[in-house]
Amino acid sequence: MTAAPLFSLFCATWWTGALAVLLGSAALAAAGSLFQRRHREDAAPPLSVIVPVRENSPELAPALASLFSQSYPDFEVIVSAVEEPSPAIENARAVAARYPGISASFITRDPRAAENPKINNLALPIAEARHDLIVVKDANIRLKPERLAEMASLLAGGTGLVASIPVGIEPRNFPAEIECAGMNGYVARFLLAASALGLGFGIGATMLFSRRDFERAGGIAHIARSIGEDHAIAKMLSGIGRKTILSGTVEQIIGRRRISDCWRRQLRWAVCRRCETPLVFHAELAASPLAAALAGAGGANMIGISASSVFLGTIAVWIAADMLLAALKGWPVSWRSPLASLCFIIGFPLLWLQARLASRISWGGASFPIHRPAKMPAFERKT
Repeated sequence: MTAAPLFSLFCATWWTGALAVLLGSAALAAAGSLFQRRHREDAAPPLSVIVPVRENSPELAPALASLFSQSYPDFEVIVSAVEEPSPAIENARAVAARYPGISASFITRDPRAAENPKINNLALPIAEARHDLIVVKDANIRLKPERLAEMASLLAGGTGLVASIPVGIEPRNFPAEIECAGMNGYVARFLLAASALGLGFGIGATMLFSRRDFERAGGIAHIARSIGEDHAIAKMLSGIGRKTILSGTVEQIIGRRRISDCWRRQLRWAVCRRCETPLVFHAELAASPLAAALAGAGGANMIGISASSVFLGTIAVWIAADMLLAALKGWPVSWRSPLASLCFIIGFPLLWLQARLASRISWGGASFPIHRPAKMPAFERKT
């Protein structure tokens, strides 16, 4: 066989594999978990819920209200900022005042414990929390009333971290629609598929873990140089024999966005994957829709369709799969959603390349270098 047919066969195989990944992950995400989760018998232990804040965004108040409205018998709320004064903290105080039955405290000190602003903002509230079981919730995450109970019931057996998958809701402009396309049609699809197969990854939108396990695994000092606290906590808990599970979705209020906001956020996530799950990161480009469409065009002779038809058809199938999954799940879909999905598809290879070459990352108004992930200490598993 000459070089041209071999190249065509290679491209057609690549295209087929990428489409299989798309359709398989979409089907698994739509179907839900294939595994029965083990639930705790004492499913309502006391919780300390930490909400690190920085910007006083319009999404903060409704997200906090959903937390204070939880149908959970015993929990405290700790809202933390490293700035003083903090308009976000004042907004949080106003929301908390509407729920006098829920214990709430507020921290406005900078412990200077880590380069990463998010990790730095977790150090004091984790140390000062009244309860062993800690929930970390992003400031723009809206919870359904039973969400804390659902997560607490799953912290059983060898599970050390229960994480939730964020889904973008309430986009208020077109850049926010692009944000939803990346979050829902790409990130959430793969994470829901992983959850259906019983796999777990650290996701920072809403996480539940034991402070005893966290401190035993090394605490804040161990993750101080990490890019993402979620991946880092999952890996450090794995080092002491505690597994991570993904438990359902939570709603992330997107609101209004600028293109630069979307780009920085997706870039930060991509850099986290590059540092913490490099095999996944490098496989992403090969399985991305634009790469698959180009491969399909290169293998058009084997596929039996014209190159342009394969290219355009592949992109159309990707967008259609995203829209169908969103509709089945009740995620935001509008007449602008297909165009937003196309924008994300076109931008993804450039985003991936920038993430691959980046040596620094911006987060929360701070810029810090990207360090190699720390190796896990040689802990002995306790029974």
